[in-house]
Amino acid sequence: MATVEFVDATHTYPGTKNPAVDCLNLTIGSGEFMVLLGASGCGKTTALRMLAGLETVDSGAVFIDGVDVTETQPGERDIAMVFQNYALYPQMTVAENLGFHLVLTGAPHSAVARRVRRMAAQLDLTPTLDRLPRTLSGGEQQRVAMGRAMMREPKVFLMDEPLGALDAKLRTDVRSQIVTLQRRLEATTIYVTHDQIEAMTMGDRIAVMKDGVLLQCDTPRALYENPLNAYVGAFVGSPPMNLIKARVEYDWVVLGDVDVLELPLDRKTASELQVPEVTVGFRPDSVNITSPGSGLYAHVEAVENLGYVAYAHCATGVGERRKSIVVRCEPHAAPRPGSAVGLQLALDAVHLFETRTGRRLNPQR
Repeated sequence: MATVEFVDATHTYPGTKNPAVDCLNLTIGSGEFMVLLGASGCGKTTALRMLAGLETVDSGAVFIDGVDVTETQPGERDIAMVFQNYALYPQMTVAENLGFHLVLTGAPHSAVARRVRRMAAQLDLTPTLDRLPRTLSGGEQQRVAMGRAMMREPKVFLMDEPLGALDAKLRTDVRSQIVTLQRRLEATTIYVTHDQIEAMTMGDRIAVMKDGVLLQCDTPRALYENPLNAYVGAFVGSPPMNLIKARVEYDWVVLGDVDVLELPLDRKTASELQVPEVTVGFRPDSVNITSPGSGLYAHVEAVENLGYVAYAHCATGVGERRKSIVVRCEPHAAPRPGSAVGLQLALDAVHLFETRTGRRLNPQR
């Protein structure tokens, strides 16, 4: 186990103007499962490669266990990586793939065999030890790749979207296995993904990145309940947070046209706005469907019934002022498409963001 620290770490690819990773400051504790989350091109994989030594750190520094490894060669950093494409040796059996690193270090054959059997048992790979990678399922190949990395017992595990090639059910199964193994080994792990469900269910903390910049790093629950940025609010959570532009009148945020909701806004904050407009954010589970005339007037456009929960897609306003709102409801109480409803917001769960920058305006709960 080891701590990892990025200090103002920056990398710019040749021929580009903007840094792929811009002044990243992030500390990962010993034994922590940290998830780097963001859309494609946000810099999460570049940050991982900077830690691995596969990309240069143009400015700033990277530390492992308090030691500056910015200029250290990749093979000397005591890390192990698991990639999306597995990168198994096709001519080797599962047992040979698992024990490859130990063989290279000159470990005795008996010790290698013993360690391979133990790791195979942990990963439910014992029946496959004599098989070649091409005869394995995607999930089995991924477990072999993970086992080969774990056999090295490195200070830090790096995982770059390792489940991207698996189908939905297999992703769920392997996801739980990764978390269980990480907890058992207490290994410092940095996991890159664009899938917020993976991030929410696996990470001790999640670092949300956009355009090479770290926007927020916190626990999954804190990110869901108290996003510091509209982008974080929209990216974390499924379905995403409802984000609606609303006008500011004096020290009130007015949402709606006919039936309106008025939300209090600090007078000082209101006076500092460049335009009299903010973005109102609220989760689908922070809205209740009522009868028309109570709350915001809306009509139901579609209903997604998933069996255990339903999501009503509603619209309020007309023309350019039309706004879409997703509402979580019980399957047996879901409204019919085409019906008129009222929408009541839980005001203590409403977030206000500056429209231009996306920064949070109201205090955290």
